[in-house]
Amino acid sequence: MKGISPLIAGVLLIAFTLAVAAIIGGWLTSTVREETTQVGTGFALQVNCTKAALDIVDVVCINPVEADTGSVNVTITVANTGPIGLVSPSFLFRSNNQDICTSSFTDTIAPGSTALFRVNCSNPIYGFTDTEFLTYTRASMNCQNQITIFAEETLSNLCDD
Repeated sequence: MKGISPLIAGVLLIAFTLAVAAIIGGWLTSTVREETTQVGTGFALQVNCTKAALDIVDVVCINPVEADTGSVNVTITVANTGPIGLVSPSFLFRSNNQDICTSSFTDTIAPGSTALFRVNCSNPIYGFTDTEFLTYTRASMNCQNQITIFAEETLSNLCDD
C-alpha cells in the first residue's frame, strides 16, 4: 500500500494552513472594520452631545381660579443653550408631600431657543393640591435621539392662585 510522498504531504499541509489563515484573516479584518466604524460613530455622537446644554428658565405652579376645576398646573420654561437640537422633553415634579407628577412631549427645541410646557398635576391623577409646595423639578431631553441631557432644580413654589 502506497501513500503520498512526504513532500506532497508537506505541500498540502502548508496549502491547507494558508487557506484557513486567509479565511480567518478576511473574517477578522471585516469584523474589526465594523467594530471600528461603530465605535467611531458612537464616539462622534458623544462628542457632539457633550456640547448640548439644557437650562430650566422658570417653573410656576398655579391653581387657576377661573377654571374652577381645582386643577393644579405646572408651567415650565426650558432653554436649549447648546449648539445642537434637543428632542422629546420629559419633566418630573415633586411636591413637599412627595407626590410626583411626570409628563413627556414630542417637541424639538432648536439651539438657542426656549419653550414653555404646561403639565396638569391635579388630583386624583398625581395628588397635587393647591396647598402644596413644588420642591423639585427635573427636565430631560434627548440629544440626537440617543443621549439624555438633563437639568435639575430645587424649588419652593406654592401651588396657589
